[in-house]
Amino acid sequence: MHKRILAALPAAALLLAAAPGAASAADPAAAPGADVTVSLTAKAFHLSTTKVTHSGAVSFAVSTPTVPADETVGFLVFKPKKGYTSKQIAGWIRVVSGDGTTPAQAAATTRKLHAGATFYGGADVGKATPLTAWLTLTPGTYYAIDEASFSVRTLTISGAATHTAPKSTATATMVDGERFRLPSTLPKSGTLLVKNTSDDLHFLFLEGLKKGSTKAKLAAFLKLAAAGKNPGPPPLTGIAFGTDVLSPGQSQLLTYSAPAGPYGGFCWVPDETTGMPHALMGMWAFSPLK
Repeated sequence: MHKRILAALPAAALLLAAAPGAASAADPAAAPGADVTVSLTAKAFHLSTTKVTHSGAVSFAVSTPTVPADETVGFLVFKPKKGYTSKQIAGWIRVVSGDGTTPAQAAATTRKLHAGATFYGGADVGKATPLTAWLTLTPGTYYAIDEASFSVRTLTISGAATHTAPKSTATATMVDGERFRLPSTLPKSGTLLVKNTSDDLHFLFLEGLKKGSTKAKLAAFLKLAAAGKNPGPPPLTGIAFGTDVLSPGQSQLLTYSAPAGPYGGFCWVPDETTGMPHALMGMWAFSPLK
């Protein structure tokens, strides 16, 4: 549910067309001890296991070693609500992610997703940004989907909450009014707590910006994009990572390592009324990594 939703707004889509790949950062996904290892490709994805024998904090080491350097891939965990099926939810995710989806279709489909499932987050990764996502899951049956091939896997969680998540080094909060609350700077390596305290579906997508980028320059770029005008080349470095969709009241952790520099944080979920990506409605933040 990331860059493909922006096909109806070409200027905005430039923000998510990553620049040429940079050298890989340290690889938290390679660290031992993750409950599930997730490998994403452009055509499929692989889970090291689909059965986790403890609940509570469940860790997913996520990487995409074969996807081109100018792309990212999303991995999302969800549970359908009563009266809905995983097949329906997966189909709607495909629609809202489609290049040909109109704003009206995006709005209607996002409403269906909001009504039909609980989204527990996940990860959006590029070749240079593997990470570990920590999701809070109670015993039960969940579904995992990748947002390239839209393949779905059943994930079973059982047992007591015996594992403890790492302590967060920073917090990002999604609030009503399509806004983020992010620190003025973030650590270049650490564990980020991401909380959705709003009434809408959101995710946090962090993109490296070129040297010399400022909050004012980014605001001007997005203002032109929101007006349907061409803002010029996107000021991207090619480094990008983030969460996947979180339902209202949900939170997750991301353990990551990325190069220092200016970054922008964005939510590209379509608005449920207009279909406009939340980032173009003001849900963005300028937050350098140091």
